[in-house]
This record gives sequence, C-alpha cells and structure tokens, in this order.
Amino acid sequence: MLFIQDQSGSYLPAPKDAVLIEARRLNSHQLRRGVFIRSPDMAKLAISAKLSGNECEMFACLFLDSKHRVLAWVEMFRGSVNSATVHPREVVKEAL
Repeated sequence: MLFIQDQSGSYLPAPKDAVLIEARRLNSHQLRRGVFIRSPDMAKLAISAKLSGNECEMFACLFLDSKHRVLAWVEMFRGSVNSATVHPREVVKEAL
C-alpha cells in the first residue's frame, strides 16, 4: 500500500489515481535508453504498464540493439477505441 504524507506530517493511504501515476512514473525508467531487457517477461511487464490506461488503441515499437538494450520506445500510431491503422512502411522507416 502506498501512503502519502499530508501537511501535518500524518500518513494517509494514497488515492488510486496517485498510485497509478506513481507506478507509471517508476515503470517509465524500465524503457529508458540503455536498459537491458533480460527476458520476454520483463519486456511484457514494461510494455503493458506503458500501454495501460490508454483510452484508445495504440501501436508502439520497442527498439532494442543486438545486446537487448533499449534504443527507443516510439508510439507510432493512435486509433479509435478498438482499432488503429498501422502503415508497415512507417515502421520500417522508424527502425532504419
């Protein structure tokens, strides 16, 4: 459970939205440049936290180097509530 200190110095349970904001902030460090992705599960956790909370579909790419270190996280396409149009040529251009 996450607690927040108020102005009087008392600790109170954090509201759900504050917990989610803090979780996203902490998780964003997992996808910064140079971080080593040790396993598919680690990538899945980092990506799922990054994508959670979106109100629309999004197509994003996690680019890694040959040693499985993060080069970039790029949000490429946004769509409607249930679909996103993806153009493969744009993905290839970004990768190159």
